[in-house]
Amino acid sequence: MEKQELMALFIIKLFAGFLIGWVSANYYPVNDYWDLNYKSIEDFHLLLNHPRSFFSDLFYNPYQGNFGRFFNAVGSYWNDLRNNIIIKILAILNIVSHGSYYINSMLLNSFGFIGLTALYRVYKDVYPQYKTRLMIGCFLLPSTLYFTSGIHKDLFVATFLAFFVYSIYFIVQKGFSWKRLGLMVFSTLMLLILRNFLFIILIPATISYFISAKFNINPLKISALILFSILIVLGSIELLFKNFHPLEIITQRQYDFLTLEKAGSQLQMNELKPTFKSFIVNFPQAVNHAFLRPYYWDSSNKFSFLLSIELTGYLLLLILFLFRFQMKININSNIVVFGIIVSMYMFLFIGYIIPNIGSIVRYRSIYIPFLITPIFSNVKFNLNTHYKH
Repeated sequence: MEKQELMALFIIKLFAGFLIGWVSANYYPVNDYWDLNYKSIEDFHLLLNHPRSFFSDLFYNPYQGNFGRFFNAVGSYWNDLRNNIIIKILAILNIVSHGSYYINSMLLNSFGFIGLTALYRVYKDVYPQYKTRLMIGCFLLPSTLYFTSGIHKDLFVATFLAFFVYSIYFIVQKGFSWKRLGLMVFSTLMLLILRNFLFIILIPATISYFISAKFNINPLKISALILFSILIVLGSIELLFKNFHPLEIITQRQYDFLTLEKAGSQLQMNELKPTFKSFIVNFPQAVNHAFLRPYYWDSSNKFSFLLSIELTGYLLLLILFLFRFQMKININSNIVVFGIIVSMYMFLFIGYIIPNIGSIVRYRSIYIPFLITPIFSNVKFNLNTHYKH
């Protein structure tokens, strides 16, 4: 029965890929999805006629040979590399697809579905009694399904993050294997290239996960201790070295986004300074933008309105989870806490740096399953029965 259900989910995943391609082509004439596909057609001809150049130009740096600016969003070889890798992958797929956007979408979403299935296997091992809820949480959350089905970095980031979680979880649960280690290393490398700030967040979260799992320590305590230690180190650096600001890599990222052309859903944002005081002062704004937008009155079109309804549904689910029902949270598996912590950190990071609602919704869509799936799996919908404590 599960195979049939997964096949149905696979078809839905492919349809979502077709939908985002069609919507982008018909309502957003200038968009990254089709632009990447068009560029891949040019690279496909380069592959056929000059295969050496096809691979060597991946290392071409147009910024006067400067390979710095690793964390910058504009004017950086590393930022360009993310799109160039996707373009090269699409160019190779064009051997089969002949440049068809929809065939390329189908091929990439087949790969993405494998990643979602890996994530589903992890949560199924944690919550074996809630198969249907897990399928909804891992495969069918609307904004996640939609935005991670386009020909874009989001599809790859979501997939490699799922592979990473799968590998570290089953290394702990089932034991070491070279296959799992290889998957973990490759996923880590791809996440470092495609979304370097996620990679940074994964480092302390993964250390916390392995320590809590190995020594059977509450993962929340370990995570809090590691976070506190990081804050102490960063604060000490700020006090001891007046001209060295570790937080500047985040403020620079925000500045890069603010210098881009303003979007229709642009938000008013305070400009961050690379100090703890600035981050503390702007914390409420970051929470508001990342966790609560779009509001209904932010909705300039039907699509935005649907996104606000979806977000309201998640907030209501969280409220029910916290206040309405008597529940017992299953955090016996440290991987649940790992996913929640990584997602919360990424939400805050998004709230600090992204200045428009459209991008906020797209960026955070990757991490919503790690928050909603555990909540959804613990909600007790029967009002007449209660958990026994």
